[in-house]
Amino acid sequence: MLRRVAYREPVRSADEASSVHSRGNVVHGRVPGRRQQEGERYSGLTNLRKPQRAPGDVADHPQTGFPRSRFASDELYDGRFSAHSSGLVARIFLTHPPEALKNYYGDRALTQLKAVGEVRFNSAGRELSTQELIEAARGCELIISYRQTPGEAELFRSSPDLVAFSRCAIDIRNVDVPAASEMGILVTQASAGFVASVAEWAIGAMIDLGRSISASNAIYHAGSVPAAPMGRQLRGATLGVIGYGQIGRYQCELGLAMGMRVLVTDPHARIDHAALVQLDLPELLAQSDFVVCLAVATEATENLMNAQAFARMKPGAFFVNASRGNLVDEAALEQALNCGHLAGCALDVGRAPDQMPTPALARHPRVIATPHVAGLTPESIEHQSLETVAQAAEIVRGRVPKGAVNAASATRLARLRQG
Repeated sequence: MLRRVAYREPVRSADEASSVHSRGNVVHGRVPGRRQQEGERYSGLTNLRKPQRAPGDVADHPQTGFPRSRFASDELYDGRFSAHSSGLVARIFLTHPPEALKNYYGDRALTQLKAVGEVRFNSAGRELSTQELIEAARGCELIISYRQTPGEAELFRSSPDLVAFSRCAIDIRNVDVPAASEMGILVTQASAGFVASVAEWAIGAMIDLGRSISASNAIYHAGSVPAAPMGRQLRGATLGVIGYGQIGRYQCELGLAMGMRVLVTDPHARIDHAALVQLDLPELLAQSDFVVCLAVATEATENLMNAQAFARMKPGAFFVNASRGNLVDEAALEQALNCGHLAGCALDVGRAPDQMPTPALARHPRVIATPHVAGLTPESIEHQSLETVAQAAEIVRGRVPKGAVNAASATRLARLRQG
C-alpha cells in the first residue's frame, strides 16, 4: 500500500523559483519532439504535409503542447497533483543503469518523477538479473523499465506489491504480458518519440553512402589522401521504404522533400498518398537505388531480407537498416556486399546485444555502422521518459494511463484507488 506522509512545500530560492516557472510546472512540462514525432513541424521542409489531428484531440494545452485528450484530467497539465501533495507516496524503481539513466531518461524527467513518488535506483552499475530486480524493487508499486530489462514471469509472480510495469520504450517483446495479466499487474509502453530522429539518421546514412563520406574520412585519418570518388545524389534517385508505420510515413515525406521518387511496400497498409507508389517487395527492390528497412520485427518479418531479396535489388544499390537486426539474414547481406552486387550498406541495428550491429559485419569496408543511436537525441528520449512520468502520475491514483497494454487485467490498480 502507499505510505501517507505529511507534505511541506519545498523552499526554493528566487532563482530556482524563476527557473521552475520558466520551464512550466514541476510534475509536467512540454515534451520536446512530440510535434516532430507526429509530423506537425518539419524544420522548414515546405514540401511536407501536416497530418490531421487524431480523433478526440482538441486544442493543444498551452503549457505542455500535448492534446488535452492525452491525459485524464487537466490537473496533470496544470501541476495541481503530486503524490507528495496528496499525502500519498508511491515507491517507484528505475531499472536503468547509471549510463542508461543519463542517456535514456534524463535529469528533467527524473526531477518530475520525484514529484510523483519516492524513486529508487539501480545502483549495480549494470543490468540487473530478474532475481536481483525482484530484490531491488521489493515493496515498490511501480517499476519503470529500461529497454534491456526483461519483464519475466518470475518477476511478476514474485512481486506482491507491484502494481505496474512501465516500459520506457515502445518495444515490449521481452515483457511477459500474459504473466503480468495473470497477476493483475498493469503493463504500459511509451509511444514512438523517435520518428523524426530515426528518419533523419536514414537520410544522413544515404548521403554518406552515396558520397563515400565515411570511407574518405577513414583514409584521411589513416594518413593518406583518398581518390575522389564519383558520388550519387538523392534528388532524382529512387527510394524504396519497407514498412509504412510512423517512421516509414515520415521517411517517405523526407524523401519527397529531397526530390526522390518514393516507393513503399507494406502488406498491412493501403497507401493513398498521390506522390507515393505502393508495390510488392520484389518490385520495390528491383527499382530502388536506396532501400530503407523500417518494418516491424515479428515472426513474419524474420530474415525478410534474405539471399533472394538481396539478389532482387538493383546492382549497385544501397541497403539501410534502421529497424531491427531480426529482419536481415546477415550472411546473405555480407555475401551481397562481397560480390559487389550491393554498393554499400548502413546499419544502426543488428543481432549483437542491445540490438546493435554485429561487429564483424560492421567492420566490412562497404558498411557504415552506428551503435543503435538513430533514436538517441534529447528530444526523442525526453518524449518517452516524460511520457513514463505522465503514466506514473495516473497510475499512483489508480487510473489507467495512455499506453496501457493490458488494462482489462490490471486488477491491482484498485489498491491505489483505495489510497
